[in-house]
Amino acid sequence: PQLLLNGALRLTRARIIDAFGRTLDLPVESTQVPARCLVPDAPAGTMRVTPRMIRPARWLFRLVDPANLTATSPDATIDQIDTSAMVNPVAGFLLPDHIDEALEVFDTAGNPLGQLMHEPFGNGVAWEIAPGRPGPADAGPLFELQPAQQIMGLIATNLMAVDAEARNGESADPDKESALSALLRAIDTTLWTVDTFSNLGTAHIVGLVGRPIAVVRATLKLDIDDDLDELDLSDGAKRAAREAAYRDLADRAFPVRIGELTRDDDGLLGFFVDDDYSRFHVVDKAVRDGALDGGRNRGHLSQKGSIPQVPSVRPILHRYLVAEDEVKVHPGQVVRLTLLLHPAGKVHLTSGVLPRKSLMLARDWTFPGLAVMAPSARIGPVLIEPGDVRLPKISSFPKEQIWTRRDSPVTWRDDPI
Repeated sequence: PQLLLNGALRLTRARIIDAFGRTLDLPVESTQVPARCLVPDAPAGTMRVTPRMIRPARWLFRLVDPANLTATSPDATIDQIDTSAMVNPVAGFLLPDHIDEALEVFDTAGNPLGQLMHEPFGNGVAWEIAPGRPGPADAGPLFELQPAQQIMGLIATNLMAVDAEARNGESADPDKESALSALLRAIDTTLWTVDTFSNLGTAHIVGLVGRPIAVVRATLKLDIDDDLDELDLSDGAKRAAREAAYRDLADRAFPVRIGELTRDDDGLLGFFVDDDYSRFHVVDKAVRDGALDGGRNRGHLSQKGSIPQVPSVRPILHRYLVAEDEVKVHPGQVVRLTLLLHPAGKVHLTSGVLPRKSLMLARDWTFPGLAVMAPSARIGPVLIEPGDVRLPKISSFPKEQIWTRRDSPVTWRDDPI
């Protein structure tokens, strides 16, 4: 029984026939074979055959509910009449701040949850609860999160844990970047290949100040249709051989590439596999090896007068990043994915054994959050008059800006500026 076809073929004869039935034999000895199909040390005209499945197969690449972290998570849906019945695959949003090397975290509705930043003493990665959000100052990333937003807390928690492990609990080495810096540089490098305004436009202030990133839940499965109930397998030996063929196929892992740097409409910036948030997978190895220098006071953010037109290449070498850009999938295996995706971009799946597939977020899933998202500018310490807060407003922010400060260890106070 043969369920997977591959190998090589050699062209021995070729003929062109025109509309009048005339023929022209082609010189097959001068056949040119594409480099990707070339078989070393083979006779002229030999080319590699791309593996193909004999049985009908498909990639089940689905956007699913982020509140359910199991392999049987329900598919995402849209309900414009009753929005509460809609299954939104977006767990929240991330907003990079490359100037301060920080990462703001928002829930699906656009409400701020907190910020990943570098603490000022040891320069390690720390978490700070969002201004105005009820809770103690030392609340962790998982503090009072809804089930659908648990992924946001897990990403932040694991990033801090990996950074602390790399530092061995000591102060950060100035010559080595943190896990947060590595993540921000990987996102920034990948964004250079994305046409960020192709579909998103400039309707939201958050899209002008930074590039919001949707954290999306998805599952991947290779589904192969078996013919055990379609064929005449009354002979026990034939049935056993056919079942063994399917078992052998299930033992084979097919490499899959998620995302595509060569397409400017592909907005995937990286992903996590099977809920392992301690390892961030980049879209392509070129992101790690070809990343430009960046960060606080580096690259395009250097001091005035010393900013290079094109920063030098500085590979991202932190253990938090995984440069293996292929995922191995067995038939029938469900791979759980958490995608960092541009809200208006697509994500493409390329396997070589089946046609390429792409997914895109619906506006109903992202618009409510993007419409209200507003970045925070952390300022301090400052001296102000108790009854009249006077500060220069940030021109890129909306006019309704407020000064938020703690009036007790667990509460906040908002004053007009």
